[in-house]
Amino acid sequence: MAGRVLFVTIGLIYFTVSVGIPAVQVGAVLTFAGGISIVVGVPVARLSDLFGSRPVLVAAMLGQSLGTAAYVVAKNLIAYATITIVVTVCGRAAHAAKGAVMGAVLVGEERTVNRSRIRSWSNAAAVLAAGSGAWVLHVNEHWAYLVAIGCSASIFLFAAYVSALLPHTSRPERPADASRLGVLRDRPFIALTVIDALFTLQMGLLEILPLWVAEHTGAPRWMGGVLFGLNTVMVVFLQARASRGVTDLGSAGIANRRAGVLLFGACVLFGLAGQYVSLAAFLLVGAALVFVWGEMLHAAAGWELSFGLAPEGEHAQYQAMFGTGTTVGLTAAPLVSTALVLGTGTAGWVIVGAVFLCAGTATPWVVRWALQQRPGHMSPVSVG
Repeated sequence: MAGRVLFVTIGLIYFTVSVGIPAVQVGAVLTFAGGISIVVGVPVARLSDLFGSRPVLVAAMLGQSLGTAAYVVAKNLIAYATITIVVTVCGRAAHAAKGAVMGAVLVGEERTVNRSRIRSWSNAAAVLAAGSGAWVLHVNEHWAYLVAIGCSASIFLFAAYVSALLPHTSRPERPADASRLGVLRDRPFIALTVIDALFTLQMGLLEILPLWVAEHTGAPRWMGGVLFGLNTVMVVFLQARASRGVTDLGSAGIANRRAGVLLFGACVLFGLAGQYVSLAAFLLVGAALVFVWGEMLHAAAGWELSFGLAPEGEHAQYQAMFGTGTTVGLTAAPLVSTALVLGTGTAGWVIVGAVFLCAGTATPWVVRWALQQRPGHMSPVSVG
């Protein structure tokens, strides 16, 4: 994550200002590469079944490292587009393989808590990476951008090395009656994947928050950066605590329902900040605190649901499918956020919040449906 954050922080400025590629073309390449990466999940699952998830993860990390390093020789649109597609696809493959590796390595009741600790550490590293990127932008020299690109590539290389040191997990033994793509016929899991994709739209809200603060509220412009930093710091220190109550599928469904309520409330507060100038700062801080707690509950619920509902021996394809929903949500998030929130103002915030509320409300019912489809795989739990 740190390698990606460092590059994202400086990448747009480097290629538009230093290399001279128009911003609209850079944006088009990023959108196209993101669209291609949506279909990577299923092939990665197949490769994980053939060779194991850890080798696929290491290979994908190496691909990200080499691709990022190649950016230093990208001097035109074609080179930039080619490298970006490779790096984006490798990143998507790494994300899918990582989920399968975690499903095999992180086991037991502490699985979600341990996963939350990993997220906290990742966010802490991302803060340092973003700070380094900010320094590079301040220096604004060609050599500084090249050093940052080299550091980003090195971080991916180090991640590949660490991944290679993970405990070896044997290739999963598939049940005799299991299909290679059985997840495509698992309708409850597909429904949960759609729900997670809807929740992922929250990431687009974080991206446009500084612009909303600056142009649509009476709060100081710098508050946008403060709110973004507050979100990151709270995730670093509180994600594990927020995840402690999520220990099984039932509690995960309830946590997702609560996340929907909290995110809806946060969206309403963000929207009201654009209506009440004198209270804008207080409304924004309150909204940010409610938002991040909903975000953390959803993250914990997503981990438990994606791992807990995957049959033994089929973690790779289930994690790949769940990750595909995340990718779709991330791809759609910028468009939804700009069109609804920035385009319609307070009403847009309420509409997006209602999406979270509906998605969260539906989660316990879908979990119950999933458990009914798995009489021999799961023990019944209360889903509220």
